[in-house]
Amino acid sequence: SPEKTVFSDDEDITVAASGYVDAAEKLGIIDGYSADGEAYFNPESPVTVAEAAVMLNRILGAEGVAVEADNLGWAGKDISALKELGVIGGVNADFDPLSPVTRAEAVHMLYVVQNIYS
Repeated sequence: SPEKTVFSDDEDITVAASGYVDAAEKLGIIDGYSADGEAYFNPESPVTVAEAAVMLNRILGAEGVAVEADNLGWAGKDISALKELGVIGGVNADFDPLSPVTRAEAVHMLYVVQNIYS
């Protein structure tokens, strides 16, 4: 039987993904979205650049400095840490942490991390 997750929208998480979602939550990599006192995973929502940065940095544990920018918000320290490591391109006019992460951006992030830690 599939893993039951802590998320209120658990029934929307596919059987194939539920074990991974459960493990990622238990490891502190994800914590979902909070609404009405409940935690939601929102499995059909695209992952933003900011969310990808936070998840990746929760695995890496790199230290970043607080970044004062309206568009970085809760992900500022993680984005800063990954920028310092060269994992993400940085904060400039083209950088939109709220946009969905592209496959190319995800592969780039993973490739750089793999080169740093291999």
